[in-house]
Amino acid sequence: MYDSGNPNPIASPLNSSIIRTALAWISLSVLSGQAVVMILFFTSGEVLELLITAIASLPILAALEINRRGSTQIAGGVVSISVTVMVTLLATIGAGIRDVAVMAYPAILILAGLMLRRDTTAYLALLIVLCIAWLVFGEMLGYYQPEIPQQTGVRQFLIMSTILVITAFAVQVLAGTIRNNTIALNHELDERRRVEKALREAEELYRNMVERTSVITYRDTADEESRNIYISPQITDILGYSQSEWMNDPMLWLKITHPDDVPRVRAMIRDCLSDGGKTVCEYRMISKDGEWRWFQDESVLIRDENGDPQYIHGVLIDITERRKAEQKVSQREAILSAVAQTTQQLIRARNWRDGINDILKLLGEATGASHVYIFENFTGGNGERLSSQRYEWTAPGMTPELDNPEYQNTPLISTTPGLEDWYTNLSEGKPFYGSRKQYPGYWEKVFDRRGLKTLLDVPIFVNGAWWGTIGFDDYVNEMTWSQAEIDALVAAAGNLGTAIERQLADNALRLSEEKFQLAFHHTHVAMAINRVKDSTLVDVNNAFCKITGYSRAEAIGRRAGRDLGIWADMEDRNAIFKILEQQGYVDEYRGRFRRKNGEIRIGLLSVVKISIGGEACQLYTFNDITQMEQLLDELRAKNEELQNFTYTVSHDLKAPLVTIAGFLGYLEQDARNGDMDRLRRDIQRINEAATKMQRLLNELLELSRVGRLMNAPQEIPFEEIAREALGLVEGRLKARQVRVEVETGLPSIYGDRARLVEVVQNLVDNAAKFMGDQAQPLIEIGMKRKGSAPVFFVRDNGIGIEAGQHERIFGLFNKLDTKSEGTGIGLALVKRIV
Repeated sequence: MYDSGNPNPIASPLNSSIIRTALAWISLSVLSGQAVVMILFFTSGEVLELLITAIASLPILAALEINRRGSTQIAGGVVSISVTVMVTLLATIGAGIRDVAVMAYPAILILAGLMLRRDTTAYLALLIVLCIAWLVFGEMLGYYQPEIPQQTGVRQFLIMSTILVITAFAVQVLAGTIRNNTIALNHELDERRRVEKALREAEELYRNMVERTSVITYRDTADEESRNIYISPQITDILGYSQSEWMNDPMLWLKITHPDDVPRVRAMIRDCLSDGGKTVCEYRMISKDGEWRWFQDESVLIRDENGDPQYIHGVLIDITERRKAEQKVSQREAILSAVAQTTQQLIRARNWRDGINDILKLLGEATGASHVYIFENFTGGNGERLSSQRYEWTAPGMTPELDNPEYQNTPLISTTPGLEDWYTNLSEGKPFYGSRKQYPGYWEKVFDRRGLKTLLDVPIFVNGAWWGTIGFDDYVNEMTWSQAEIDALVAAAGNLGTAIERQLADNALRLSEEKFQLAFHHTHVAMAINRVKDSTLVDVNNAFCKITGYSRAEAIGRRAGRDLGIWADMEDRNAIFKILEQQGYVDEYRGRFRRKNGEIRIGLLSVVKISIGGEACQLYTFNDITQMEQLLDELRAKNEELQNFTYTVSHDLKAPLVTIAGFLGYLEQDARNGDMDRLRRDIQRINEAATKMQRLLNELLELSRVGRLMNAPQEIPFEEIAREALGLVEGRLKARQVRVEVETGLPSIYGDRARLVEVVQNLVDNAAKFMGDQAQPLIEIGMKRKGSAPVFFVRDNGIGIEAGQHERIFGLFNKLDTKSEGTGIGLALVKRIV
């Protein structure tokens, strides 16, 4: 192949090995000639000429090695320059321009022209011209003086012969090389014609293939503007633009490329220009009918023979369907991921409403929807079913509709024309998917008015009822929902419904717990919660602490029986557990319990089984009925006393009345008979009966006042009480000659002074009354200690009372000696006061 760098066919890259061989032979021939010349110089004693020739042979030897390594042009240049310099130096110290060595200049140029590049040969020719100029003008200007050597004819003959032989040999070698190379070039030309023909056929085939496939082929300028040079006709079928439109506007590709993708395309062009290798980029271009289509752009930089960029060649492959499929897969994965994330958020959230906007954003971005919203169903004041939009998320650039009154208090009427399918699907728990193309009539108006492309509404069910709707609207693309995506969003709606159910249940449970806590801690009934597995108290209320004497800190975490010792009788505990095991609860079991201070009291206990946090527990409720029991005992005693009182009153009050009635009859008889003595005796008997009856009634009245009428309690030394009581019975004590000893230093007591005096008075009077035949009657009033409590006593040395009568003598109207004086109320009065 001919080009500006090669002067002739020999320099063809196809024959570089031949040139290398020829150069090797020429170099050897030059070295041989130099050897001959050096012998001449040596025999003639021309040392300087010998030295110059020897030095000039060294670069030629180096050129042989350089040529062997493949750098033929460098080696050829080294040989040519070395010989030129050697010849010039020999001529300078010789005969100058007239020296026979100058004949080597034409031979050098001829050989160089056949082997070296044109520019190298030109530089060499310039060098030879300069050398000739030196020889001519150097001599003229006196810079050197030519020297005519002796025996000039022989010397010139030998030198000339050597030059001619070397030149003839070199020419012969190069001629053979040219001949061989010419033959090779002819073959190469024939092959090139064949290849060019095949190339034209291949180009025709390539053009037909390119223009008949779905791939768009283009050619752009090799710069960052990348202006279009050629575009294949497929552009019309795929994007709707004709070839002429594309060619008339070389930057049309930039105008229709998606703005978000332009930086990526620019980067691809820069990479292609810098690296020159294959570059691949995927981006979107909008078709003439407004549809965005995806393309895979594969381009490569084409360079010329000098390595300079010529143009960018590339193909555009329409990958819209592949990207849609990938997008659907990616969208499906994004939806599943968003559903999983929303599930986690709903599980963690105490109130589903707090994070619902984030959830709608997650679902909206995952689905690619323009508008995601939640409608909540409710019952209006007139009982009509309504629905209102409560929450929403809108994509950037979309108008929010949360405040749109059209979407507030919307009636849910199943018979609305066009809405029957929508209402039926959602009310039955099925999603509703629609588009303008699918649902004409009512939905066509809705889609046109709102600018909708598609919608997907999924019902939210709570506790089996249609609670509301989560919807997905798209205003940009007509989305095609796969069943897997719809199922995922149905699952998301189900998770939301579950979260709402859980919150409603939590709220109810929390309200119930609050009510329980209020009731538990503020009731006057003692309550305790016992954990079954370790029998420890989980919680106790204030009433429990008040009744038992233990604080909450002392009771919680400990066992009621073993640690606190609350059970006074383990039989009660065992009986309660047995009943609980048999019937599952205990209702008002009467048992005894022990307070912290050791006091034994009576309680009424109930137990039910409960569960707290999944643990089996028991709820104990009990009331301290000790005081009630005491009151019941007192009531029983009073009832018994009342029965005795009724009997006694009916008996003892009846006797004086009978006596009076009987003696009144005698009075009438005695008056008629005039028996005044008998009349006086009868009147006396009537007076005695009336006096007895009066005393009986007074003592009964006094007994009834005990417990009803009380004086203000005060602190009184017991010795004063004793002295006052002795003063009231002093007559009887003197009459019976009874000695009374009162212990000194008696402590003070706190109580009703008058009633306490009555107690001591009745005890002393009763002791004096029943001294019997005691020669030295004695009554002692004193105090003894029972533990830390003082116990006061009235003790005598009278006839005493049998042990079996100790309870009876305190009964109403009970007298051990019926003939003794008195009514039998005294000791009953003492018991009631105490």
